[in-house]
Amino acid sequence: TNSAFLFPCSIAFKIETKEAFVLDKRQSSIFVISPSYQVTRSIGKGGKKSGCLNSPAAILLDNKGRLVVSDHGNDRIQVLETDGTFVAYIGLHHQEGGKGYLQDLSSPGGIALSVDGRAVAVADTGNNRIRIYSANSGRSLQCFGMRGRANGQLEKPIDLSWDTQGHLLVLDEGRVQVFTEKGDFLRAQKVTEHLNGMSAIGQCVLLSDTYSVNKMIWKIK
Repeated sequence: TNSAFLFPCSIAFKIETKEAFVLDKRQSSIFVISPSYQVTRSIGKGGKKSGCLNSPAAILLDNKGRLVVSDHGNDRIQVLETDGTFVAYIGLHHQEGGKGYLQDLSSPGGIALSVDGRAVAVADTGNNRIRIYSANSGRSLQCFGMRGRANGQLEKPIDLSWDTQGHLLVLDEGRVQVFTEKGDFLRAQKVTEHLNGMSAIGQCVLLSDTYSVNKMIWKIK
């Protein structure tokens, strides 16, 4: 517990420096934690400018040691250096003539780095779909999903994770669905409703509810 936090919602670790990067949704900031568990600095602040955040939902470190942040309230993904320097957007594209951006995403939720580090998958919550981007260039690689409760359809997907076989596990309302990287539906597993976090660890999936801190493990068959 640390009084600096108001709503910590996601965490990433940098092995080289033994630092933890804690994303605080309410403060729209990233707090950097030292190996001795002290808050050493913060990154970002609320706003719409590059490097600013608005109710961010998830964070990870890519294979280049950069922070990738799901900027939920600004409908975009941002790539930042660990000192907070803005690097690039994912899910935003310059309009022709240089007048603003076109947005792929609506209220993005969870993000996940593929096992080989080449792709970033995004739970495009507001659009009820999944998008996959190149981790290096930000180029769109794949997009799939449509709203619905049938197998292969999505109802506000909130989080996702890659398994060891390169499949995408997607948490939406009351179930986990498994897809190939190309978006082909493989299977589904019913789970408790209103869960909001998921991680694949080896052959198991860890599901969580922030408010009741319940955890369940589902073995991938």
